[in-house]
Amino acid sequence: MTFEQLKENWNTRPITDSNLADVVDLFLALRDRHRNSLLLLITDDAGRPIPTPIMLNEVDWHIDPTQDRNFIEFLTMIADHGSGVLVGIGHPQPGVTLDDLRWRAALAKILPRIGLHPLGFFTGDMDTVVPIPDSADLAA
Repeated sequence: MTFEQLKENWNTRPITDSNLADVVDLFLALRDRHRNSLLLLITDDAGRPIPTPIMLNEVDWHIDPTQDRNFIEFLTMIADHGSGVLVGIGHPQPGVTLDDLRWRAALAKILPRIGLHPLGFFTGDMDTVVPIPDSADLAA
């Protein structure tokens, strides 16, 4: 996947399943992937991205986000400004990691509780952006 595949007016249209990885690839730059970054791209009710993406750098992927009150309060403030969120996890390790799976599971629980519909969860390493599978799907 590559952001070069996005249409020129992508940011004025709802983002869809077919272009989610490309959108994450656009915003999750290589430097952000080196810096263990969390991308939160908030969308409006029509699924159009709100112009300012949120990028948190130097994220400690070993913590449990469900236990971090400050992080949950931060997400709650974000929920006041949109209805959907596209999540990108960037790190230099190749592929989907166990931490990616844990964070995906945690955010999949937190986001709906605070009023944000998760549009998708993706991880970006130094070469590609791929969906993070639901760990329940892996167990099946």
